[in-house]
Amino acid sequence: MGWSDFRNVGVWRGSSYSYRNYAFGTASDKFEFHSDYLERLLNVGLPGENTVYPLRLAIYRPVLEIRGGSQNFPWAQEMYLVMHGRGWRNLVEIGYETAHEHGIGEGDEVIVESVHGEIEGEARVMEGMQPGVVAIATGQGHFASGRFADGLGMNPNDVIGTEYDEESGQPSFFNTRVKIRKA
Repeated sequence: MGWSDFRNVGVWRGSSYSYRNYAFGTASDKFEFHSDYLERLLNVGLPGENTVYPLRLAIYRPVLEIRGGSQNFPWAQEMYLVMHGRGWRNLVEIGYETAHEHGIGEGDEVIVESVHGEIEGEARVMEGMQPGVVAIATGQGHFASGRFADGLGMNPNDVIGTEYDEESGQPSFFNTRVKIRKA
């Protein structure tokens, strides 16, 4: 349709418009929106729900992690998790409520297990964590990155799945279900 045709039939202009009650033929006699697509998006189940893996794993990139091998510099390791005052390793971060439910205390060595594998690290029990979530920073767990980076911490990618969002095709980094126990 060209612009002149669109202006003639596609838009309201002028004062000739008057309100009238339209019969929409719906149960409410009002205009109703319904989308099978939206319904499907809102009711997506997470892989592993209602299984022996009750917790969700959240991996994140810490503020001072610099991609491209910087973890092999001692100064970068010293301030790796500056928010926690820790360096030279990453931590298994867990909230007080979840830690108590699993009998885990600050500094305990724990194993985080998923259907894809398991990793071991030090527990950091802290406020501000949502119950039922375990968080681990990326950037550690290297095996071929150099003298100062190899063998430090754990790599959370070793336990995440290969699922992806069917709508966008992006990796689903926050849908891995895990369980946690003392080492």
